[in-house]
Amino acid sequence: MGKRNDAGDSAAATESGGQPQPPLWEVVPLDRFARPSGPAGETVRKGLRRGFWQRLRGADEARAAAGVASVEEAPAIAAPVVDRAVPPPDWSGPATALELALADWPDPEAAASVRLVVGPPHGGTGEMLRHVAWARGWRVVEAPPPEAIPAGAAGWLDQLTDGDAGPVVLPALEHCYLRHPLGLGLIRRLADRYAAPAVPTLIGCDSWAFAYFGKALGLPRWLPSPWTLQALDHERTERWLAEMADPALRFHQIDRGDLVLPPPLAAVTAASRGHGEGDDEGHEDGDQESEPVTGFCRFLAAYARGNPGVIRAVWRRCLEVGATQEVDQAMLDRLGTPADGTDRVWLSPWHKMPLPTLTADPPDLDQYFLHSLLVHGGLPEDILPTVLPTPGTDLGRSLRRLMADNIVADYDGRWQVTATAYPSVRKVMARQGLLLDAF
Repeated sequence: MGKRNDAGDSAAATESGGQPQPPLWEVVPLDRFARPSGPAGETVRKGLRRGFWQRLRGADEARAAAGVASVEEAPAIAAPVVDRAVPPPDWSGPATALELALADWPDPEAAASVRLVVGPPHGGTGEMLRHVAWARGWRVVEAPPPEAIPAGAAGWLDQLTDGDAGPVVLPALEHCYLRHPLGLGLIRRLADRYAAPAVPTLIGCDSWAFAYFGKALGLPRWLPSPWTLQALDHERTERWLAEMADPALRFHQIDRGDLVLPPPLAAVTAASRGHGEGDDEGHEDGDQESEPVTGFCRFLAAYARGNPGVIRAVWRRCLEVGATQEVDQAMLDRLGTPADGTDRVWLSPWHKMPLPTLTADPPDLDQYFLHSLLVHGGLPEDILPTVLPTPGTDLGRSLRRLMADNIVADYDGRWQVTATAYPSVRKVMARQGLLLDAF
């Protein structure tokens, strides 16, 4: 997900001091997964409670009268710069790390076996597996349509047992069941087949469905020990965001002007040699470019639990919001004119960043609705009544309420918890004592 996305290139990258950096992307056994820790004495970030977006409109009228952009207008205003900072997702780097983990699999001399990769929502698990399938020429078998699952999807199962067609990739096991009395038969039949697989099979599964399978069906007893994409700590987060961005951008915190991301290594090297990045006329100089960056990415990595999809979405939102903020002229004077060919991008301090936040005690229907979306990896709207037997009008109100607060959104025909709201929703699920994933 970025410009430099080859795991080998990342492994070979070096810091300015010449020391080799660890790989940006690693695929590790699940028991080696390590979430990043938050900063000591972390300031609690104030999120956007339910109804914030509606209340904001009144404040936006005053901002508009003063000629200042609103937070709701931020995506459109910021798009040109934000697109330079956050390009479309590219999962080829994590996929290369997965290929390294699978270097000795499948073994043509051994019996067919299964490999399992588990990851959190928006963590790119399915995308990684599809990349590997494309690189190795393996078949990809997508999950059956959800409406076919209660009837057993018998014809679909046959695709998984054609030994003459080579290894098969099933990228989204979470979409092969419904939490309903008639929705578990297919996943049980899959369990029977993979107890003694006929074809080498690489399976991807969302972490919430994996937790549900373990509690309700005992599936981890037949599935192999899973692998997962290692979480991004704050250093890797900093590095990844800097690498994916247009190298002409410099990211500053709006309250003090400090750098949020380190500038590209080439820029630092040029500045230290006295050419390209600084001069004697008030332009940015090598001393400023080599300043330590703020702790913004430490907060970001911890908030996102190291999930790259969440990091990317929250980072993009932070940049959009920053585009609406007014920058103090005195600070601009202190920083001086940007070096030729560079542009400044502004961000508010982390603890002031407005992000969608689920209320601490949402209505029961909202809780079960969100939990159902999580354990299924998202659901089409017409399937919601199947797993949530409640009047359609109530479901519709819940959906509209959560959509208005940017808690859920439609991703390719499935309603899911948004990447920006996911950390908040997970905290509420934990507080309410509902089944959680391990990430």
